[in-house]
Amino acid sequence: MATFTMISFLCVAGLSCITLVSGTDVKLPFCQGTCPSGWYSNNGRCFKYVADKTNWANAEKKCQDMGGNLPSVHSEAEHNFLKTLFKGMSEGEDAFWLGMSDCHQEGLWFWSDGSKVDYLKWNTGEPNNLGDEDCLHTSFGSQKGWNDIACKNSYAFICSMVDSGLA
Repeated sequence: MATFTMISFLCVAGLSCITLVSGTDVKLPFCQGTCPSGWYSNNGRCFKYVADKTNWANAEKKCQDMGGNLPSVHSEAEHNFLKTLFKGMSEGEDAFWLGMSDCHQEGLWFWSDGSKVDYLKWNTGEPNNLGDEDCLHTSFGSQKGWNDIACKNSYAFICSMVDSGLA
């Protein structure tokens, strides 16, 4: 039976982390934890950046194919985590898809993962449904908040799933 010293454990654990620099030049570590390879752990969920720019439905389908959904957001801390993860992984991009839409009924917004809508970060004047805007992207405009936009637009995205390793 193999035994590990605490130093060995910390060295191995450290290999599954990356450090990203936020917009305020604060270094933030993102660790894999018990998430699958290429996914990063935060508050009981796993997140994966996907660089492919695609429409909202294709992004959601790609996330489902990986066992997750486009991310739901339930606090300012989660919103900031997603923005920092995206900014640290993408090449200068800002806006990305989130998993909320009102495509079933105008003005009635749902998270694609079925979770409760208990936090909102709309930019001033949003959602405004200009030209059939039924999907949500974030880090839009000077406020860097949420904006409703046509689902046919193409953005990169982040997928989210429950961290099953914590169960």
